[in-house]
Amino acid sequence: MSWRSRLMIGQGSTGNVIFDSFSFSGVQLASSSEMLPESLRGYAPVIRGVAASNARVEIRQNGYTVYSTQVPAGPFALNDVYPGTLSGDLQVSVIEADGTKKVFTVPYSAVPNMLRDGITDYQLNLGRYRDGRSQYQPNFIQAGVARGLSRDITPYGGVLVAQNYRAGVVGVGKNLGAWGALSLDLSLSDTDLASRDNKRGQSVRFLYSKSLNTLGTEFRLAGYRYSTAGYYDFNDAVAERDRWDSGVYRHDYLDDSQNYRGVPEWTEARQRSYYASSFNNKRQRLDLSVNQRIGDVSSLYLNISNQSYWGEVGQDRTVQAGFNSAYENISYGLFVQDTRSNMVYGERSVNLTLSLPLGTGGRYINSSSSVSHTKRTGTTYNTGINGTLLDDSRLNYGAQVSHNAQAGSNSSVNLGYQGSKGNVDFNHSYGRQYQQTSLGMAGGLVVHEGGATLTQPLHNTLVLVEAKGAEGVGLDNQGGAAIDKSGFAVMTSAMPYRQNRVGLRTEDIGAGLEIPMPARDVVPTRGAIVRVKFDTHQGRNVLVHSKRPDGSVPPIGATVFGHDGRSNGVVGTDGEIFISGVADGDRLLVKWGSGAGDACSLVLPGNPGNMAQPTQGYDTVSLICNTVPEAPLP
Repeated sequence: MSWRSRLMIGQGSTGNVIFDSFSFSGVQLASSSEMLPESLRGYAPVIRGVAASNARVEIRQNGYTVYSTQVPAGPFALNDVYPGTLSGDLQVSVIEADGTKKVFTVPYSAVPNMLRDGITDYQLNLGRYRDGRSQYQPNFIQAGVARGLSRDITPYGGVLVAQNYRAGVVGVGKNLGAWGALSLDLSLSDTDLASRDNKRGQSVRFLYSKSLNTLGTEFRLAGYRYSTAGYYDFNDAVAERDRWDSGVYRHDYLDDSQNYRGVPEWTEARQRSYYASSFNNKRQRLDLSVNQRIGDVSSLYLNISNQSYWGEVGQDRTVQAGFNSAYENISYGLFVQDTRSNMVYGERSVNLTLSLPLGTGGRYINSSSSVSHTKRTGTTYNTGINGTLLDDSRLNYGAQVSHNAQAGSNSSVNLGYQGSKGNVDFNHSYGRQYQQTSLGMAGGLVVHEGGATLTQPLHNTLVLVEAKGAEGVGLDNQGGAAIDKSGFAVMTSAMPYRQNRVGLRTEDIGAGLEIPMPARDVVPTRGAIVRVKFDTHQGRNVLVHSKRPDGSVPPIGATVFGHDGRSNGVVGTDGEIFISGVADGDRLLVKWGSGAGDACSLVLPGNPGNMAQPTQGYDTVSLICNTVPEAPLP
């Protein structure tokens, strides 16, 4: 039985579906959705219907086709539909053999903790809490599981046991059809505080998602959590002990009441602390995200986040609203944001952006301008240009100028180059009170049995490409990467558990080099280094005008074999043969049957003096194909 799981030892993060996510050092064993085909990932309803004949079923979401298949006559049930978003009703069309069509709609919404019927996800974590700030880092063990059931129900639950802390969660997700999708869970915690007190509490959370297709409105995710005064999540429990200081709690925050720009290390200058007798754990949190389509190219969105704390009047609040649209090839947008912290300090900003492409002939050049206004810094004007050069857009560049009444004028330029052995970035910025220049280089090194290969920055899953003698030939799907002198290159970012096309750029294959199959498909596992070897043959490319001793030509379609027995072409019309990867003096065998007299041979001249000068990347020569006494096997 396949576990469909991944084992991680070292530093990682827990999942965020059941408990809130946090970083840790230790061991993680968890199911991996990457190992599932896309048709089984996440959640989607089973599409049921009846076909009167052999019919085609097409499913569209938000105007786009997301699924198409052929079904036989009779009832059908499709459980491998992969929608593009978490909400958006599915329009099902059943097209019969005679062309008649039946159309019906399946309401579809989902929340992140829902799974398909029969799919199980689990996670087991064991280790030490780690967040880069806290001195208190307790050991813990955490387990969670979710199972997709019939009737669009996904129950889930988990437990977390740590030093001075215990917690459990149980919940369920449900697709409500036309009413959207909802999940509801209950969390219980038992926390031993640094003050030697013990607190127990509960927290209730719901998530909701719904799309109103006819109105173009989408509630992408609405969430609410309410916690009693005694409830601590694990992050709060760790922070409570970390902030305990001789009978009181130290609370750190950034002071936004003044403008510290221009002060050296201005972020550190804003750091403040105050002391209180209570910790102030989380009380309630609301998250709302709404997107409204307007016509074909416009959208209006609103994001609201609000969090309050026990023992405090202040709240953390963020409100964002924006409008994006386009006119022909000009894009523009308006963005408004209002933020306020529980320390009562806040900021409001308004931003207007405009983007215009300037490139022609497929070359990317774009100009962008923006105006922003904030309560503390006033109005800032920005304008700039960016683009790409060279093949594969290996060279990118940009220049920007900005002006603010307080900071004055600022300018910056940047260049970036993607090379086969690494990336180089250059940046220079200049302002009234500063000047800064930086040069950065990034790359990787892969050591293998064929030597060591310098690469662009490495990611999780790699493909080592071998093509001896193909120096300078680039990779199709990675700009700047090319075969080095040793015959190797690295595709630095491959998709695990998915089919990846590894191809050599055929336009880089010069005269005298033949690569019979310049593309391969591989399916790597996560973290693997897959080796792909391409056969290469070096030599001259020659167009032979062949004739037999009696003046006739070899039959069309006859196979041509090289001196090594490798098939190297076929005879065309009028005895023309194009062969590649051959050397002076090579003997070629032309065969069109298995009997005596069904073959002839020709030898490429060692002295190319009688050959025409190459004009198309190959030589041309006229040769007699002499009869051989017995047709040898290639």
